[in-house]
Amino acid sequence: LIIPAGSKIREGALGYYDFAYIETSLNGGLVANREASVNLDQGTTLHILGYPHGWGENNPYYSTAICAQNGLSDEFGGVIMVSNDNTEGGNSGGPVLIQGESGFEVVAIVSGSNSTKGRFVPIAVIP
Repeated sequence: LIIPAGSKIREGALGYYDFAYIETSLNGGLVANREASVNLDQGTTLHILGYPHGWGENNPYYSTAICAQNGLSDEFGGVIMVSNDNTEGGNSGGPVLIQGESGFEVVAIVSGSNSTKGRFVPIAVIP
């Protein structure tokens, strides 16, 4: 991705949130489900795409994680906490999806991990 000169890049780092985004004139892409991102049930399977350790070049690696609790974590600043964190360095910024009624829907982006617990930023907090 080439970012055009003069583009506005915005960052978020509130508590445990860690993300950046850019506004473009591009249309289309993945479907986001903002409501689901803050109301996930414990045990929900999450599907993750990313490039752990820079691997995958043009084909992102697929992994899964399980929601560790209902809703968002109060203890860790309103992020989605997961058990069996299958993300590694390089997954950060990758999409986290659920299987919705009409196919896969983005509910979060990978932000980081704390021991074996992963932290995902809910898509609802990203403008």
